Amino acid sequence: RQLPGAGYAAVAPSGLPAPEWREAFDGVQRDYNEAVASVDARVAERLAALRAELEAYEKYDLPPSYPPSDVDSAADGDAGEPEMVETDPECG
Repeated sequence: RQLPGAGYAAVAPSGLPAPEWREAFDGVQRDYNEAVASVDARVAERLAALRAELEAYEKYDLPPSYPPSDVDSAADGDAGEPEMVETDPECG
């Protein structure tokens, strides 16, 4: 948006904004409001999509799948004593 060029006072002798500056300000304000409305619409669309995904997830019967573990910690049912592992023979 183009602002009034040199020679245009921002304030008219009446103390009110000059018409040229007022028009420029109104235009910038319209552009800003349109941009904010556009962002709001996109955010609302994205939130609706995410809510739909969450609702579908919450209705899913099975728990989420996880990759199989390398160590089956539930197989023993008993952790037992920890195994001592010698890491530095000079410290022992």
